[in-house]
Formats: sequence, C-alpha cells, structure tokens
Amino acid sequence: MRKRLSPGQHGEWCHLEWSSGATASGRRSDEREQSHRRVRRLGVGGGIAVAVAITVSQLASIGGTEAASSIPVTPAGLRAFVHLDHRLTAAHRASEGLPAGPNSSPASSTSTTSPVTTTTPTTTPPVTTTPTTTPVTTTTPTTSTTLPQPTGTGLTSSSGGAPSSAALASIEADANWIASAQLPDGALANYPFNGTSAVIQPYMSNYGAIGLAEATVATGDTTYADDAWNWLSWYATNMDPTTGYVTDYNYQNGVETSTGSFDSTDAYAGTFLAAAWDTYSAQPSSTKLAALLPAIKLAVQAIESTQQPDGLTWATPSYHAKYLMDNAEVYGGLVGAENLARAAGDNTLAVEATQDATSCFDGIQALWNSATDSYDWARAGADSSTDTLTDWSVIYPDAFEQMWAIAWDATTSSHAATVLSQFGTNQPNWDVPTDTAPHLTNATVSTSEIGYWPFAATAYVAVGDPAADETAATSLQTALDAAGEAWPWNTGVAGQLVIALAETGPVAS
Repeated sequence: MRKRLSPGQHGEWCHLEWSSGATASGRRSDEREQSHRRVRRLGVGGGIAVAVAITVSQLASIGGTEAASSIPVTPAGLRAFVHLDHRLTAAHRASEGLPAGPNSSPASSTSTTSPVTTTTPTTTPPVTTTPTTTPVTTTTPTTSTTLPQPTGTGLTSSSGGAPSSAALASIEADANWIASAQLPDGALANYPFNGTSAVIQPYMSNYGAIGLAEATVATGDTTYADDAWNWLSWYATNMDPTTGYVTDYNYQNGVETSTGSFDSTDAYAGTFLAAAWDTYSAQPSSTKLAALLPAIKLAVQAIESTQQPDGLTWATPSYHAKYLMDNAEVYGGLVGAENLARAAGDNTLAVEATQDATSCFDGIQALWNSATDSYDWARAGADSSTDTLTDWSVIYPDAFEQMWAIAWDATTSSHAATVLSQFGTNQPNWDVPTDTAPHLTNATVSTSEIGYWPFAATAYVAVGDPAADETAATSLQTALDAAGEAWPWNTGVAGQLVIALAETGPVAS
C-alpha cells in the first residue's frame, strides 16, 4: 500500500508490513514493518511530509475544484512522494501486433479466535463531514449509455480456454494462501492469519478479493467467492457512512482497531468496486448485490469527492496529487460500478458511474507525453505544466505506473503499443523478483531488488497477448515458490498473480 513517510522515502507497494506475530520464515521485525511501507513520490525536487490521519479539518478543501490544498503540492516538490474496464470506444481494444513481454504450497489453516470487536480510537475518529463536491459530469459517448465491454479480458481465459493444469494448480495454491489470511469477521489481512495479530489494509485486500473471485471461476470452487463476498461485507461495514472512506486497521487478540488513516481514498474505492463486480460475476447473487448496493454508491461518492474538472482524482481530500496508477484503478472501479448498477437495476447510478469513468479516461489520456513515449505518471495541478515526467530507466514508479494503466484498460491501443515496446526494452527483467533495477529512493535513484509486480503481466492480457502474460506469471510463480511466500509477498500481490495466471483482466467482462 502507499503509506507516506518522510520526504523522499520509498517503499514499494508490495513491501507491506506483516503482523508482528506472523510465523512465516522471513518475517520482518517491527522496525522493518515501519520502514518498508510504500511511499508516494511526485515531481523533480524536494519533498514535504504528508499526514494521512483522517480529521474533519482535512475535508474542508473538498470541492471539485483546483482549490489550494491543505497540503500544498507543487511541481518542485512532487518527486519526493509516490502513491503506489473498460475502454470507452471499440478502437481501444484493437490489437496492433504488440510486442511480446519479457522473457506451492499455501498456508491452509486458520486459527480459531473469539469474535472480532472493532474499535476506533477517539484520537483519530472517522470522518463524518459531508463532502461538498459536485460530481464530474462529462458527457458519455453518444454511441452507447453503457461502457462497451472489452474483448480478451474478463473471467475466462483470453487465450480461448481454461488455464493450463499447471496454472490451475498455482491458482488454487495462491487462492488458498489468500484465504488463510481471512479473519473470522471477513477482514482480509496482509498475511496468513496467526490467530493473534494482523494488519488490514483495504487496498491490498481488494486485490486479494479479486484473486479469490477469479479463482472460483478458474477452479469451480465457490468457497473462494464466498470469502470474497465476506471481505466485501467487511469493507461495507467499515466505510464511513457519510464519505465512503475506509481506514486501515490493526487486529490484536480479537479486537480490530482503526489506525485512523488511509493511504488514499480514490484507489481504495476504485479497487473495492472492481472487487465487487468480479465477485458478483464469479458468484451472482441478487440478494448480496442488493445488500452491497449502498456501499457501491458510497464508493462512487468517495471517488467523486476528489474527482476534478479534468476528470482525474486527488489521492486524498487533503493531498492534491493525481497519480496515473490511482486513476487507472479508479477508472476500472467505475466501470465495475456501472456494471453492478445495471445488474441491480439502478440506471441512475449506472449513468453517473459511466459519466465519471468517461471523464477519468479522458483525463488519463491528457497525461500522454509523446516526448517520453509514456503517460506522465503524476499531476499536481490543472494541466501538464505540473506533471511529473516518466524516466523509463526507473522501474518504480515510472515504468510500472505505465503498466498499471494498460492493465486497467485505461489507455488507447496506440499508446499501449508504445508503452509496451518501451517497457520491454528498458525493463526486460521486471518479472525476476530477485533481480535489481533503479528505483527512486530518498529523492535519488538507487538500485534495489525488483520484488513482485504480477499485475504488470495483466497488461499483456489487456492487449491480447496471453503468451507474454503466461511467461511472466510463470516466472513470478517459480520465484514465489522458491522463496516460500516470504516477504514481500502479501495477499494483494497474491491476488494479482491469480489474475495473471488466469489470463484475465481485473474487471470481469
């Protein structure tokens, strides 16, 4: 997840803390848990400390404008931070002969515990102020009021059939590993649950839930979708009833306590909506959908609370930076929301989600920079003069943010072709977790281990190249098995690997 630390500090999104009581080999110490969270960085210069505790005062600036932020964000200060469906026209799905990409044993037991009690510290109460923003109302394409579903993605293999027997075995193992992280109340922790302590970060959990849903379709085992539905219920229960925001939680001896903070509001909501649509697609239930519909509406509202006139969303109400990665997730989530609304018979919500998605997609395309053959991966203000440019030699955030945009189908086909060519040339070993590559760390570029980024493989599925996806997913699974699911593995990354192994997209068609 994307926890902000001191200026320039870096931690990849998949390098998340494990619960202090975890027993798996390679468990980090508490000190490492605090120092390896994913950090946002933007821009080319100095940095600013960012507080993400939820307070009522932080919401004062929400208004759907480029108003001054309570945490000023300027181009000069951008590169000190980083945050870690589908397409709206048929042309977006056209395959252009894109280049191919670069070259288990789950923990299955869950300890029995007493019922979970949830508490929220009085020092960091959840937000209860009603956002004053007006949703973006960009006109939907006149050809259809429904977002066209892309070909080649969804809950069936884009290669034209079911995953191979080897892929199915890995999907089952990875899904079992994710399921072993579920707490009695449905919360999905970062790592297999030891019965005593856990860390719950909803952004990661949402990806884990998508993986569970896709595992049901791939294997036919409905218990995975049941687990995903239970997670969605937990998320809905823990949403702020006014804003739709959800905080991170710690679990200790039967008690869940809100940290009072989140890393983002836009990406949490977007990935939740995508997980909801995937789960419903894997195991349709009109009863469960009806029960979840208020939460779906709240998640759309959470996105709208920071969506700006250019269609892009701020990371949080008080941190006015617009990230390519976040907005790709927002776009995919809004497509999921549109699909869910139509399934529920709520045409008003469907039209609203479609309009928001259209505006977001247009905003993402405005980030395209022909000089770098990439999308600018962050924007601090209203136009490109405040953008952060991509350096293809830097694997994160620069290169991987591009792959996120393709994987969520938030690109045009021509831009996807250009991005994939650049990515394959500049980051040929991205699917070898123990290899090294340049990262931006402490405001300077330094070389460190790549780690696990399986969602990038899904970009090849999105453009109709399942063979490249399969090659990368197999490489990552092999590395994972050799490492014994050791850190930095977590449920969110496991969910992404299931998506890649199943050769599907993150939002079901």
